[in-house]
Amino acid sequence: MAFPVWIAAFLASVTFWSCSNRNPSADDSKYKPETPVEVIFFHTNYRCESCEAIKSETAKIIREIYGNKVHFAMYNLDEKSGRGPADQLDIRQQTLLVISEGKQSDITAIASLYAHANPERYREKLKEIIDSMMP
Repeated sequence: MAFPVWIAAFLASVTFWSCSNRNPSADDSKYKPETPVEVIFFHTNYRCESCEAIKSETAKIIREIYGNKVHFAMYNLDEKSGRGPADQLDIRQQTLLVISEGKQSDITAIASLYAHANPERYREKLKEIIDSMMP
């Protein structure tokens, strides 16, 4: 009995696919922060007042307290350039993260609650979280 050609083609394609579609190495797919602690704001084209406050207050707090010791990055989820970092960190919606050496803290709820309505309280909370993640 002859081995059907379609089975041979199927097996060859499965073998090729499984070998060529491997995940990139951990070094290629892992997000690399620019500083030991980084704050990252993932946003979309549309940003409400709270989102605008998160952006401006976070940038201001980091600049005033940490200077170059903490990097503040922003990525637009609606643009191709923002989807890469979002995929690396498994982000699918507007999010504010603090990351440090493999740890990450999602502070979106805190930022949404305080950045617009109570900027001083937001400053305290953000500083507390960043300081706890400093090496």
